[in-house]
Amino acid sequence: EEVEEMKRISEAMCIPCRDGGLCEEFDGYFKLEDKVIDDSGNLRPVKLNQLGLSNVEATQLVKQADVVLAQLMLRVVGYKYPGDLAKNYDYYIKRVTHESSLSMPIYAAVAALIGRWQDALTLFRESLKVDLENLYGNTQDGFHVATAGGLWWAVLHGFLGIRLEDGKIVIPDSAAESVIKVLKYSSLRAQKS
Repeated sequence: EEVEEMKRISEAMCIPCRDGGLCEEFDGYFKLEDKVIDDSGNLRPVKLNQLGLSNVEATQLVKQADVVLAQLMLRVVGYKYPGDLAKNYDYYIKRVTHESSLSMPIYAAVAALIGRWQDALTLFRESLKVDLENLYGNTQDGFHVATAGGLWWAVLHGFLGIRLEDGKIVIPDSAAESVIKVLKYSSLRAQKS
């Protein structure tokens, strides 16, 4: 019943995409000044007010790319999402500040799905530090539940690739290989520390 409701909602959503598969964050987004945080991709939180921009609202910088999140969510519930997930990841990772505590784990999930393992593991590790190292400077105000939930999404739907198809849970054959990659990477990092 809940899955059917999600499908109904997802079918009513409009994600405007260009012919090449790049989707607009919101109507008029591509008309804004094109600014990037890092040409190679931003894998850590950056505060918008630290960027020295007088009118950040006039730029394409975002706290989290809802297009990327929407594409991931639609994929998980078995809906054919518009646009190209890898193209949108590549575009928005350069323009996202990750000021939303949900952003990094969602990007970790998407990076894993599209085979960007180094990005996925880096974003996952940074997400684990949100409260442990007080990355947002506000852990004293409470636990970042969105990050914790996003980390579960990264594991289940990113690294393992679990999704729904026709109301059934699908676990890809590559899930076991993905677990081995994550464990191998984790043990290598532990040995270097």
